[in-house]
Order: sequence, then structure tokens, then C-alpha cells
Amino acid sequence: MRDPGQQTDELLLDAFRRGNTDALGILYDRHARTVLAFALRFTGDRALAEDVVQDCFKELIDCIDGFELRGQLTSWFYVVAKRRALRLRERSERSQGELDQEALAIPEVGPEPTEDLRRLLARLPGAQQEVLVLRFLDGWDLQSIADTLDIPLGTVKSRLHNALAVLRDDPVCRKYFGRN
Repeated sequence: MRDPGQQTDELLLDAFRRGNTDALGILYDRHARTVLAFALRFTGDRALAEDVVQDCFKELIDCIDGFELRGQLTSWFYVVAKRRALRLRERSERSQGELDQEALAIPEVGPEPTEDLRRLLARLPGAQQEVLVLRFLDGWDLQSIADTLDIPLGTVKSRLHNALAVLRDDPVCRKYFGRN
């Protein structure tokens, strides 16, 4: 196999489909941290998020023969991680009580967000949070967000615009961006 850094996800998926298990390892190394961040966003719990990562890769293994990549593999992982994480979180909430909702907005992977930022994001409706985080924390373009969430591009733009309007009006947010 060529240098793994030069292999596209499509080529690695095809290699894995043909029995090359090293290709799956490369895909895991490439995407596991991102899937963990997605899962943390929805579960608020590292142990549950790690279970989600395992479940996502197990689902990829289970469906590899019929798997057809439409778009980016990161988008597919996002959809699967979100579905599985919400299911696990719901089950966990039933058995342990409510999770801290402020912990759900952004992942605990990478730089630790401030409590102010957590509170700001918690004020937004879930759909606006999701679009804002995908756009600015994950760096996705608007069309990728629309494709992944299966919503029109105009809806993505509207949710983003409305979220930013709420944040601009918040005194805490103005403190960070110098608006008085």
C-alpha cells in the first residue's frame, strides 16, 4: 500500500472491502478523534463517546460490502455518531438522570472552551448550535453542512444567521469581540 497519507478515504474503503485490514486501521487513525468529538458533543460523557466511536467503526465494518461513499466519510461518521450518541445518551439519562445540557454543545477534545462560551451556545436552539459548531469549530463549508444534515442550503444559512444574531446581542459575546 502506498503512503497512507496519500490514500483517499475512497481508496482505503475499497482496499478494506477487498480484505486489507491495514486500510481500516488507517481510516481509524484518520477519523477516530473527529468521531469522538462528535460523540462528546451529543453525549457529554467521555465513556459513552468512546462507545460511540467503536459503534461507528463497527457499523462501517458491518456494511462495507454494500457501502457507497456519497460525499465525505466525515459526513457519514457525523450522521452515524449523532444517531448512536443520542440513543446512548437517552438510555443513560433514563438510568442516571439528566446530563448537564451545557456540556453538550461543544466537545472536550482540543482546547477547553470557557464556561461563558458553553453558556452562550446553550442559549441557542439545538439546530442552530449544530450548524454553528459544524461551521466555526469544525470548519465545515455550508454545502457540506447542508448535505450532511439533509437540509436545504438556505436553511443552513438561516440557522447560522439567526444563531449569530443571538450571539451578537449577548453582552458576554460582545466582551469577546469588542462590541459595546
